[in-house]
Amino acid sequence: MKRIIAAILLVLAASATVQAGEQEDVANARGEALTWLRIWDAGNVEDSRNAASAYFRNDVSIDDAKANYEELRRPLGTLKRRTFKSSSFNTAPDGEYLDVVFDSDFGNKNAATETVELVREADGAWKVSAWLIR
Repeated sequence: MKRIIAAILLVLAASATVQAGEQEDVANARGEALTWLRIWDAGNVEDSRNAASAYFRNDVSIDDAKANYEELRRPLGTLKRRTFKSSSFNTAPDGEYLDVVFDSDFGNKNAATETVELVREADGAWKVSAWLIR
C-alpha cells in the first residue's frame, strides 16, 4: 500500500512540474505577445518585424509587413482595450507553437479577437510568428 501511495505522489509531483513549466511558458509567451503588440499598435512596422521570430522575418519582407499593417492594423484605429482571453499549445513538424488570444476594442472596431501565434526559437525564447484579427 505504501508503494502505491508513493507511486501516486510521484506521478502527482511530476504532473505539477509539467504544469508549472507550461504556466511559465504561457506567461513568457503572453509577455512577448504584449510587447510585440505595443510595437505593432504604434505603427513601428520595422521594429515589429525585427522583434518577430526568424520564421516570420524569413517569410515576410519589410514591404509585405508594411502592406499588412496598412491593410489590417491601421484601419482598426487606436487601441481602447485588450484583455487576455486564452492560450493553447500546438505543435507542428517544424516546431512548438503557442497561440495567445485577446479580446480587444479599437477606435474603429469593437469586440475584435486578436490571436498572436508564437513559436519557440532555438534559444528557447518565444517569438511572434503570426498575428490574426477577427
